[in-house]
Amino acid sequence: MPRSILKVVAVIIALCAVAGFVLGLQGTPDRGRLPGQVEPGADGASVDAPDAKPLIEEAPPPPPPEEKKKDEEVKKDEVDPDAIPTLPVAPPTTAPTKPGAPEDRVGDLLDGVTPPPQEDPPH
Repeated sequence: MPRSILKVVAVIIALCAVAGFVLGLQGTPDRGRLPGQVEPGADGASVDAPDAKPLIEEAPPPPPPEEKKKDEEVKKDEVDPDAIPTLPVAPPTTAPTKPGAPEDRVGDLLDGVTPPPQEDPPH
C-alpha cells in the first residue's frame, strides 16, 4: 500500500481515539458519588407500581411456635449420661502392605542400547 494511504488511515484512527476520549470525559458526572447516594438535583421520589406482582406467588406458612414441654415430659427426656452404654473399641490394626512395585525395566533397556559410533564431526 502506498505511504499516503497509510498516513490517512493512521490519522483517521488517531482522530477516532481522541474523539472517544473527549466524549468519555464529557459523559462523566461532575462529582463522583457512592452507590445508594442520590444526586443533589435529582428527585428522590419512590416509584409507584400498583401492578407489580411478587416473584413467588405463595409464601410458605410460618413455622408453628414451639410448645413448652411440661416439667414431667422434660424429666422423661433427660437421660443420665452415665447410663448411656458405650461400645467397645477395637484396637487399631495395621494396614496390609502393598506388594512390591514391579521391576523397573527401563534401565535394562537403556543399558542394552549400543552407543553411536564415534566419528569426527562433518565440518
